Amino acid sequence: MPETEPDQTRTQTRRQQILNAAAAGFVRHGFHGTSIAAISKMAGMSPGHIYHFFANKEAIIAALVERKLEESLALMRQFEHAEDVFQSVLDRVDLGVEQRTNLDHAALEMEILAEATRNPCVAAMVRAADVVRHEQAQRLLQ
Repeated sequence: MPETEPDQTRTQTRRQQILNAAAAGFVRHGFHGTSIAAISKMAGMSPGHIYHFFANKEAIIAALVERKLEESLALMRQFEHAEDVFQSVLDRVDLGVEQRTNLDHAALEMEILAEATRNPCVAAMVRAADVVRHEQAQRLLQ
């Protein structure tokens, strides 16, 4: 039976709650220093509930990479629909600078990249997201 709209919203909310808790744990303690038990405690739910949404920590990283990709693509879509693409990009430079200088944001990205050096599956996820971002940026610039 397909999920109803309130169920989908609740599912999305719970997934985001888990991702936010995992991101905070990864920033503070690293990927390997953050257990599912710690994520569940930070998210305010049982470890079993975490496994209902994600098979393992690698799946959580995949979802974090996907979330970042979706944020990037949404921003590029805004540029595509702007009257003056160049001005629109200039107007958003502050957002890029803030993200790149935010220590938590940078730490999470570094943690994911560090795991990508050890885990070929995570490396493939990161590369695939980069390819999509790059292709979208090329289309935008054309």
